[in-house]
Amino acid sequence: MPGPALEVAIHARRLATQAGLTPRCGIHVGEIELSGVGISGPAVAVAAAVATAAAPSQIIVTSTVADLGPRNEARFVPIGNCNVAALGETWSISKVSTQREPTASDVHTIVAETPNRPRYAFADIVLDADAFELRRGDQLVSIEPQVFDVLKLLVSECGRLVTKQRLLDEIWGSRYVSESVLSSRIRSARAAIGDDGRRQEMIQTVHGRGYRFIAKLF
Repeated sequence: MPGPALEVAIHARRLATQAGLTPRCGIHVGEIELSGVGISGPAVAVAAAVATAAAPSQIIVTSTVADLGPRNEARFVPIGNCNVAALGETWSISKVSTQREPTASDVHTIVAETPNRPRYAFADIVLDADAFELRRGDQLVSIEPQVFDVLKLLVSECGRLVTKQRLLDEIWGSRYVSESVLSSRIRSARAAIGDDGRRQEMIQTVHGRGYRFIAKLF
């Protein structure tokens, strides 16, 4: 049962936030293999991929955890899918929301899900930050959490340059990732909204600097 792992993750997140850190956590239930040097197996690969998909201070779980329903103070908010390239699998994922979301100023402050995050409309697309949804026409677009966060940041700064460093800092925090990872997320963001690197009708590359969202917002 994932209950103890979830409780440890929530408690660790509170302590880390109180210390000024921004942890990321991924939880998955599955079979593992024990050896003299550690653990391995498909479940480890899934958990690692899910943790990588988490935004700073997020706890992300797969359906193996979320399907069990709310547990104590935790509830699960679906946010899309996570591709596990090493296994060729895709898992539905949810973020863990608690009655007490940690903040840097007061780890015990009760924070509800932010009710007034904006919606952005452009072309035939609506990006709803509150619902973590991207729609093209009447179709819901499947999008990975990091790709959604990259797109949301670019759209929120419509017409302004967003540097590569800012994207890396805000999406990945203190975790080191290469620019190739960022480029991959940009490609996925473009694909999700019907753009590409050749046309750059919505997401423009500013060579050596970063990116700019140039589509007209309604």
